Order: sequence, then structure tokens, then C-alpha cells
Amino acid sequence: MPSSRHGAPHVFLATEFDERSPRVSPDGRWVAYVSDQPGERRVFVQPFPEGGEAVWVSPGWGTEVAWSRDGRELFYRNRTSLMTVPVDTREGFSQAVPVPLFEDTYELDPWGNGFPNYDVSLDGQQFLMVRLEGGEGAPHQPGLVLRTRASGAEELMPLQPGSTLGPYTVAAKIGEGGMDI
Repeated sequence: MPSSRHGAPHVFLATEFDERSPRVSPDGRWVAYVSDQPGERRVFVQPFPEGGEAVWVSPGWGTEVAWSRDGRELFYRNRTSLMTVPVDTREGFSQAVPVPLFEDTYELDPWGNGFPNYDVSLDGQQFLMVRLEGGEGAPHQPGLVLRTRASGAEELMPLQPGSTLGPYTVAAKIGEGGMDI
């Protein structure tokens, strides 16, 4: 919740729709979020903290929005695709057409709150994704996959505490309630 000039918190956005998963841009001037305003979940961006007109980013279904570290790109999930949208926030907000980076059966946010169930490396070239492994009739086990943007290559990360893959290290293990990393 943003603060006013006097430091008191105030409501940033209140509508009859379900807005969730806010992500403030690295420069602090924009907020990306998910809303069901058009009848299904889609990604929007609007000025922050003063508010203003919302820009519709995802032409179709969208959730799990994240900013690149340099603020020049937005990522979001469109069901089985990880989408990328080049953006320019220097003078207002402008965007290119969203394009898929890759598609696969990676796990969507299992709690349904819309927060990313993936991570983006600092340089925006690698993506840590969650995939449920297991065959028909077998219990599904979560696995971590590191995808590389340029080649599309993926590497499965062993889920043992202390295991490393690229810049990532497993800090916890799988328990009965699921995966805590």
C-alpha cells in the first residue's frame, strides 16, 4: 500500500474486480498486476504510486507477472507459455507485442494468487521453472528446470539441499506438504 506525502498509507486501486499480484518496476514508477476486469485474468500496468490509466499488456490470458531487473521487459505466463514483452518506461509507458519465450508443461502458481512460480536470472537470460514429474498413476514430484533463453536448452536441477544449477542453490527440500525452496 503506497504512502501519501504525509506518510499515511492509502488505497492504490479499489474496483469491483479481482486485482492481485502487484509487482513494482525496478525504477519504482510503475506497477504491473493481474486483473479479471476483462472477464479473464490479464496483465495490466499503471503509474505508481499516483495511479492513473491502466495499460492492458497481455492480449490474452495472463498471470504470474514479473519485471526484468533492468525494467525493460515484462514476463508473464499464458497457460503453458512464458511470455515476454519489451517495454519502455522512460517517458510514459509503451510496449511491444508480447511473444512466447518458450512453452512447456511447467507448474502454474499452485495457490492461485498469481505470483510467479518461476524466477528470472539477473541478466534475464535464464529462467528457473517448476515442473511436476511423474507418470500416469505415479505421484507427481516437483522438479526444477533451468531454461536458457538463447538456446532454449533446459537442465534438470536435482532437488537435494545444497544442489546448484547455474546461479541457483537449493536451500530446502521436498516435504510431505510440497516443495519449499
